[in-house]
Amino acid sequence: MGDSSSPDIRIGDVERADAQRLLNEHLTAGRLTPEEYGDRATQAAGARTQGDLIRLFTDLPAPHPAFGVPRAVDVHTPPPPPASYAPRIEHPLPAKRGPSTWMIAAVTVPIIVLGVVVTILGTFGSSSFLIGLLVVGVVLMLLFGGG
Repeated sequence: MGDSSSPDIRIGDVERADAQRLLNEHLTAGRLTPEEYGDRATQAAGARTQGDLIRLFTDLPAPHPAFGVPRAVDVHTPPPPPASYAPRIEHPLPAKRGPSTWMIAAVTVPIIVLGVVVTILGTFGSSSFLIGLLVVGVVLMLLFGGG
């Protein structure tokens, strides 16, 4: 195995991207013109060896590409949740309740409809009105607290 800093050692995409990032830092610091940056970034993209990249930085101060030295990776960490954030907790079992709303409606609505129809049509005589009201009243009392 040879020296890892030899100019003839081949490089990969990570080293090329790192060199382009460093050239961008020099551009933002005003050390390179946009034209110089464009030329050097193009050369960095086509570089094959460490020497190809080193030549791009000979007239620039640090930072320079570092070969064989792991660089700190920029890792995006999400911001913490706001102080008022409270995670939603799902309860495994629903709270106990009385008779189902659907069950009450299934019993009550037909009886009310029957009482209204009998009342409007009056086909069963005048006593049917009172019987309809009595039946509806008894059912409602049983369902909602009378029984």
